[in-house]
Amino acid sequence: MDLTKKSSRAFISTMLRTGRVAAVPMAPPCGTSSRARERPLPARLKRLGVPEPKQLRSAQYPLGFPWLTGTSKLRVNLANECYTTVAIVFTLCVELAIAAFIENPANSRMWDVPCIKKLFDLPGVYFTVFHACMHGGARDKLTALLHTCPHLCRLEVRCDKQHQHQPWTISRTIQGGWQFDTSAEAEYPLLLCSRMASAFAEFAITQGWVVHAEPNRVSAAKLIPSQWKIAAGRQPRGRKSRSILPEDGQVVTIEVQDSREMRALASWKGRSDEQKVLPGRTFPKGSRLISFNEANNQGEEFGASEVSQLVNTHFSAEASEVSQLVNTHFSAEEPPNKKLKSGSLHLENSHPPAEEPPSKKFKSKSAQTAIAKIGVPMTPSDAIRRAREAIHPFDEATQVSEAVAWAMELYVTKGVDYVQQLRVKALRKMKARAAELEVREKALRDLMQPEVVAIYEGKKFLLLQELMEEIEHPDKDLVKDLIQGMRITGNAMPTGVFPPDFKPAQLEESDLWRVASSLRARCSRAYLGICPEVMLTWRVRW
Repeated sequence: MDLTKKSSRAFISTMLRTGRVAAVPMAPPCGTSSRARERPLPARLKRLGVPEPKQLRSAQYPLGFPWLTGTSKLRVNLANECYTTVAIVFTLCVELAIAAFIENPANSRMWDVPCIKKLFDLPGVYFTVFHACMHGGARDKLTALLHTCPHLCRLEVRCDKQHQHQPWTISRTIQGGWQFDTSAEAEYPLLLCSRMASAFAEFAITQGWVVHAEPNRVSAAKLIPSQWKIAAGRQPRGRKSRSILPEDGQVVTIEVQDSREMRALASWKGRSDEQKVLPGRTFPKGSRLISFNEANNQGEEFGASEVSQLVNTHFSAEASEVSQLVNTHFSAEEPPNKKLKSGSLHLENSHPPAEEPPSKKFKSKSAQTAIAKIGVPMTPSDAIRRAREAIHPFDEATQVSEAVAWAMELYVTKGVDYVQQLRVKALRKMKARAAELEVREKALRDLMQPEVVAIYEGKKFLLLQELMEEIEHPDKDLVKDLIQGMRITGNAMPTGVFPPDFKPAQLEESDLWRVASSLRARCSRAYLGICPEVMLTWRVRW
């Protein structure tokens, strides 16, 4: 969804007013508002080809420098539109008592943007600042939350200096470009996500929401259509049906502290081609690593990518030298010139200092432990046994609607002849009522476009409306939509028939008209030679 468009703002506002939204987390991009852009790179890094980020905002010009041009101006303008959307949504959340937060670095220039700055004056708003390293982060990033959830205030904590941080570096990408570690810190650590979810859950309960322990489970309403497809002999797409046989015969959780075993886990890809020996257990050929998390001495978890960085050697020597030069030069704890002075000694000596052995790096974190989940494959005999015991989805009992259950019971208890008599009686009643409504039906068709009347020839809209009211059909606007015409793009309103889902439109009406000519040409090429008569008619109409 494009947050710079007014249609997106209207869609979000509509969804918030439905009463089905419990929380709205927002983290607008901070690339144009980053204070790191205001710190110049050393000349040595520039000579190595490291690009210097261009400052785009300041305290005097929070909306961007007026002299910006080209791509820089476009990026700032789009970011400002995004900030406007965030401010509108946050304000509406305050009005509707919906839990919401806006996240950005604590020193981001975004907090100075006028539309964001006004939010601090709203009632019931909190501003919480914390170091990410105290919530499972690898670095001491200072993060801020502007929020309406009082339970999030307990996240406020500063680094206690009792653990080590990964350095702030610049590294080469596989494509040959440069990547600042500030971009890697945009992803929330797992522990922070868990604590945020817990805070939101507590707040939701106070607001009368029912909170489930398994938020990722698929609702029963969405599973019913898949069950119907299975009962009809069709296999639903994706993972909407349950697995017949599990992928692994057993899932084992182990703790690892040895550095060599950590490196072995970090480099484990796919199913193993040979037997693997890990602490106190041997895993057979075909085992796979499901997940691997490293915890520091605070008990906070990191992903396997952080461990991989300790043993990663795919960067060039030049990139390694640059990483050492800019090591932690973004940190606010020590002046940049002091850290870069140490880096300059590395360059003057024309070679980096001796690499610390991986085992020593791990030992420096004395309480470091990795938690790994490993899937052990089934033995052939076990797989055959489970397959024999498995029940095919086509043979399982299927949940049906009350109307279908009633019809099935009617057939079984009353018989086919009785059901046929009911159908004849109902059809006679509908034909009689259609004749009574014919004059009004004609008046209704006279209000329609001729092309629409040709498509709907013989349709009885008023009769359909009465029948839907008689059976208490949940979609109250279906007949109106049929008469007025369905929108070919834009956001649809909930019908009451299908499970509601937060799925905004990908194409607006203005976007469609802008690409209409090229779409027509593409359709013409697709149908050319297949049916010339249809193509001729189609061209004349257009």
